[in-house]
Amino acid sequence: MLVSVEGHAVKHLTSHANKSVSQLARRVISSWKNHFEEKLSRPSLDVRCDHMTTASRATARRHIAAALATGGALESLVRYERALF
Repeated sequence: MLVSVEGHAVKHLTSHANKSVSQLARRVISSWKNHFEEKLSRPSLDVRCDHMTTASRATARRHIAAALATGGALESLVRYERALF
């Protein structure tokens, strides 16, 4: 799980002297955990497209590679392209 400054602060509040504060912090952590577990468990959609869409996506990958100066590393380009589209 990704750890953040906010996450550390909320986790620290789970041992707060005030019982309502510690309970609320536990509920927030539980809610975050459930949200991210649900998000990560969703199946990845791989959409099959027609020729025109496939060509547009290939052009988008070339533009992303040029903008990021990645040298065309296919795996990272596909990840960026899927995130954008």
